[in-house]
Amino acid sequence: PGVYAGTAMAPAPGDVEHTQAATAVQRVVFAVLEGYGLAGDALVDAMRMLHAALHGFVTLEDGGSFKMARDVDASFARLVAAMDVALANWG
Repeated sequence: PGVYAGTAMAPAPGDVEHTQAATAVQRVVFAVLEGYGLAGDALVDAMRMLHAALHGFVTLEDGGSFKMARDVDASFARLVAAMDVALANWG
């Protein structure tokens, strides 16, 4: 418990180990987003959107908010598909 919450925070100033880990993850996400032709501010904006959407879904699911009969994995797949469409049409 609490491990995911720890990953959602930026490393503390001077925390070299966690800063390096966060930077490595950021590089991977940026590389994926660059595949959509994004760069500069658009890249940062897209990463924040993706992070917010995924974090929100995971947090809500973890908190027991998804009680409707619809399969949660199917809803998550729709979220990912919608993100793909948004990123492909970022313009």
